[in-house]
Amino acid sequence: MCWRSHSSRTSGRLTWGELSRLRALDADILILDEAQRAKNFRTKTAATLRALPSRFLFVLTGTPVENRLDDLYSLLQLIDTEVLGPLWRFNFEFHSQNRKGKIVGYKNLGALRECIAPVVLRRRKEEVLSQLPSLTEQTRYTPLTRQQAELEADYRAVAARYMALAEKRALLPAEMKKMQMALLKARQACNALELCDHSRDAASPKLDEFEALIAEVAAQRVSKVLVFSEWVGMLHLAARRLERLGVGFGMLHGSIPVAKRPARSRRPGARVKARRPPPPARRTGRRRSRVWCRVRRRPATPLWWL
Repeated sequence: MCWRSHSSRTSGRLTWGELSRLRALDADILILDEAQRAKNFRTKTAATLRALPSRFLFVLTGTPVENRLDDLYSLLQLIDTEVLGPLWRFNFEFHSQNRKGKIVGYKNLGALRECIAPVVLRRRKEEVLSQLPSLTEQTRYTPLTRQQAELEADYRAVAARYMALAEKRALLPAEMKKMQMALLKARQACNALELCDHSRDAASPKLDEFEALIAEVAAQRVSKVLVFSEWVGMLHLAARRLERLGVGFGMLHGSIPVAKRPARSRRPGARVKARRPPPPARRTGRRRSRVWCRVRRRPATPLWWL
């Protein structure tokens, strides 16, 4: 028996421009990673992927789809359009709607699981927890400086005035924006004064704690640390501390084009990568801010929220 092997790798962006070449491959096996990008079956990405022929298709995603059944429907359209049938029947059988046709919930989920079982292989979190390294979570509280406490109180006072006004009448769009900005700046003041005003004192107990933690980890020669922050400005302030320690790093955030991100993450000598995730749930006290740490034992990766 003779086997002929040929492989080709591409990205979703490249697929659009070279669809004819990929069709000509007449692939036996097609593997689609990060398939959640095609979770809307009406998009150009999904249409392009459905047009690629193959004898076998594997759709991989680590993103949960149980929040919206439409996402699950879209992914299964890539695999087999007959598994769930037409969209109208899928909506009728598994969506609960009010009198106006708005989706208000889901139903018959047991039947749905049985329907997709032949084509879906899923590993739930509780099935793999025993295979992961032990996890240590630490919450470290750092006191605010006097300047931070005063600035935070000033911003809270501004927000309080608008909230009091909102009890008497509806706020205008501009007033609502000012109130939200005041609350945002109050939170930023608890992180570092420079986030609110670049001319302010550079002192930040939270960054001091961060610098001490990084110095400790670097001394243990841990290969990588991931640092997350809600604000790009906080990442830049953290980068100054890393430069002072002589720790290499790369920074990723939403304003960096996707095409340039791989090169950023592979910078020579980079041991620290900073990224901006969706805003996490957090609580910031009036007199102290918080550094949230999740540290796994080596060789896993320490993570910090700033």
